[in-house]
Amino acid sequence: MSKPLGQNDEILFTLPKDCGNSPKKKIIQEILVAAARKDSSFILENSDENVCWNIVNKVNLQGKEKVGAYLQSNIVISQLELSAVITHGKQAAAHGQLTLANGDSYSFCHVIDFISAGKNVLKNVTSYVIKLDE
Repeated sequence: MSKPLGQNDEILFTLPKDCGNSPKKKIIQEILVAAARKDSSFILENSDENVCWNIVNKVNLQGKEKVGAYLQSNIVISQLELSAVITHGKQAAAHGQLTLANGDSYSFCHVIDFISAGKNVLKNVTSYVIKLDE
């Protein structure tokens, strides 16, 4: 990535301090920051060819091409707070809150499957995103 984690001209990042000691935690943090920055190339470099990203009740994306195209959508994130990343073997979860440029805020939880416990390559992501009341 071109800028250090936690810094961007337009997005305010709040990230957990413990992600540096675990390769899986670190890659998840980097993927979520890249998604907020619309850096689809970083995400696709770290995804299986047949990656599936399901945003519950919104969209089910199959394959790198569709995931990459969706990440370039017109959604503009102004703040991303990543509260925690939990990993075990080839599975992980991350949760936090994001705020869009229009002021809408959402809580999220991503449940992540990697292709194996030893490889940091995304296979499946299921995202639960809930709009917060004003």
